[in-house]
Formats: sequence, structure tokens, C-alpha cells
Amino acid sequence: MAKGPGICFVCLLSLTTLISSPVLQAQTNDNPAVLPLMPQLQQLIEQQRYQQALQLAQQHLDQAEGDPDFDFYYGLSAAQSGLFHEALFVFERLSNHYPDVVRYRLELARCYYFLSQLDNAEREFRLVLSSQPPASVRTTIDAFLDRIAEQRLTYRSHWNTSLSYGAGYDSNINSSTDLNEIDILLAGAERKVRLNKDQTASGSGFYKLNASTLYRRPISKRSGFDLRLSGQRKANARNDDYDLNAIYADGGMQLIRGRHQWRLGAAYQHYWLDDKTLQLTPALNLSWKYLTRADLQFSSKLEIREQDNKLNDDLDATQAEINSGFEYASAVFAGQAGIMLASDSAPNSPLAKNSLGINLSGQYLLSQHASAYALGQWRQMMFQHSDHDNVLVNGKKRRETLLQAVLGASRQLTNELSLYGQLTYMTNQSNIDIYQYDRNLIECGLTLVF
Repeated sequence: MAKGPGICFVCLLSLTTLISSPVLQAQTNDNPAVLPLMPQLQQLIEQQRYQQALQLAQQHLDQAEGDPDFDFYYGLSAAQSGLFHEALFVFERLSNHYPDVVRYRLELARCYYFLSQLDNAEREFRLVLSSQPPASVRTTIDAFLDRIAEQRLTYRSHWNTSLSYGAGYDSNINSSTDLNEIDILLAGAERKVRLNKDQTASGSGFYKLNASTLYRRPISKRSGFDLRLSGQRKANARNDDYDLNAIYADGGMQLIRGRHQWRLGAAYQHYWLDDKTLQLTPALNLSWKYLTRADLQFSSKLEIREQDNKLNDDLDATQAEINSGFEYASAVFAGQAGIMLASDSAPNSPLAKNSLGINLSGQYLLSQHASAYALGQWRQMMFQHSDHDNVLVNGKKRRETLLQAVLGASRQLTNELSLYGQLTYMTNQSNIDIYQYDRNLIECGLTLVF
């Protein structure tokens, strides 16, 4: 009988229950080249003579491969013989061709699990749960999900890379007001000032490239290190003045103790505006996660950053930020909620501020290959000092509220390639007119993950 990491889970799968269940039964087929094999394969599997069933199936691959009945028995005998890579190929094909046959998806999930592809396994198991299978199958899947949660508390080697290309329209590439004139105090008198085109909102089409790589390696069973590298280029069609490029690096050491995960890390961000260095931001961070159960975890993160803006010294600051929240995942829905507090340390800067924020996000599984997602962000920013040298602020201490909402959907085209589209709305409300603006973005593109 096939063995998995740390425990034999094949014994949790009642083959009699699964095969006879009308919810999970394989597709029938009347292919005359295959029919004589079916009684032999079924009998061998019912007798748990999986190696012999596999040998028989392998002898007839050229004639029978592609028939759903044959493929099912071939994949099942391979899985029960411990050849999960071979079985994975079979059940991926069956699930793609027959997405409504839950049994194929259950076997695919099992293959992912024994190949330590935990994220893929959990996704497929939850898809099966969403189809309301029999109670005995739900019990088995729950056992798998519990084991997946436990294995995530063991540090494992992992890496993946994603590439995406998107294009769209940005209504306000310079994040500026749409007012044509504002009131200012000049020599003690209120005057109206007309803004030039560089000081008002400017829209443009754009394209965007993103790349990201994550590598994780264990040091021991309960510790390890990780490294993430990513980059982005956003280029506008109207002009190059507000083209934004960025690179990001983040690495750290993680320690796992029971259901607690601790991580000490360092990060670095580098931004370019129109190919000129805009800002450098090195950081140190400490994070903690607590897994209360398989579908719920709490987290908190403290980060200290040193912001060095090359175009405006008033934006230079030492920043401290703390985030706390929780993540929840069910069969078809995953959501996150959190709160953040941040403060700048820059005694001589009129742009130093204190911030309070709320973050919300959720993803809903529409079908086997499609999902919808939404993100919301609210920020309240209180500037610490009045900027008496800036005639635009009229001697006021600046206050701002930023609201951002994102709605999007993605459709998986293949196992590695997906199509996405999203709408973004931003509004920044300020007690100083020139800092108020609205921004709308529409974007669609392709993402490749491998």
C-alpha cells in the first residue's frame, strides 16, 4: 500500500464507498477496444492487487490511453502503487476533460498531497467539499486538511516564479487634483491661483510587467530561511514623466514552535520615476503567526523602515509600522482583515505623519477554473507639523483620508497560465484642496506561474 509523508493516508480512503458513490463514480464509455480490459482491471483493484493492475494497464497504454474508464483504473492503480507522479498526469487530464466528475478531482488532490504540493492539494480538496460529497468522504477530506495544516508547521523546500503582463488605462497617472484653480493666502489676503496642466490630473494608457520569485529552504525540520525577489515596470503611453519602475527584495529566518511561527527578516525597495532614482527604503521586520485551526490563523508584524527620497528631502524619515489581523479560508472563500498603525520620525520635516489604516480582502471561487476577488484599503493620515513655508496649505496642518477599492476576476487557462482583469478606484480627501484627487484604473493581462 502506498505511503505518504509521515502517515499512510490510503487507509483513510474507503475504495468501496468512493467507487460505488453516484456522486463520485467515473464516466462510463463503450469503447470496444477498452471494454475487455475493464472487468480485469476492476477485479484486480477490488482485490487490492494494484501492481498487477498497473502492469496490465501499462501493457495497453497505446490502444486504451485517453479512454476515461481505462485512465481512471490506470491512474488509481499507479497511485495505490506509490507512483504519484505517473498518477498525477492521468488525473490532471481527467479533471480537465471531465471537471464535473468529483472522483477524478479527489484522486488529483490525493496525488498532490503525497507529492507535497500542499497548496494544490488543499485547493482540490476544498473544491470537492464544495460539491457536497457523502459524509464519509467529507470526513476523509477533513483528515487530509488537518494533516496539511500540520505539515505547514514543518519547514519544507519550495520555490516558484510568476510573470505577468498587463495593459490598461489610468485616469490620473500623476495623482493630482482635477481642480483648475485653488484659493491660497498671499500676503495675508486670499487669492485664486490657476493651476497649470502639470499640476492637474493627467490620464494615459499604460502597460505593466511584473516578475516575482520565491525560494524557501529548511535548516532543520522547524526552521529555515526564505528569499523573495520581485520587480515591476509601469510605462505610460502619454509621456515618460510618470513611468514607475521598482525592485523589491525580502529575506528572513523562520522558526516554528507548535502552532506558532516567528520570522525575522530584512527588506529593500528601490523605486525609479522616469528612469531616475526616486526612493530607497531598507527595512527590518519581525512577524508572528498563530494557526488556531486549519482554516483560521492570526498574524502580527512590526517593521522599521528608513525612507530616503532622492527628489524631496522632506520625505526622508524613519518609519515604524505594526500590522495585525487574521486570515480565513473555507471551501470556496478566503478572506483577510487587518489593522495598521504607522508613524514617521522626522522632526524637521513638514511631511512627517501618523497613519491609521484598515485592510480587507477576499477571494471567491466561482468555478473550477475561475475566481473573483476584492480588496479594500482605508488610510487616515495626520501630518505632525504645519508647513508654514508652503503657501498652498494656507497655514493649516494637513489631514488626509485615502480610500482604495479593487474588484477583479481571474480565469485559469492552463495549469500555469491565467487571464485576469480588474478595476481600481482611489480617492484621496484632504483639508487642502490641491492634495485632493480621484483615480480610476482598468487593467487586464496574463499571469504565468511555474
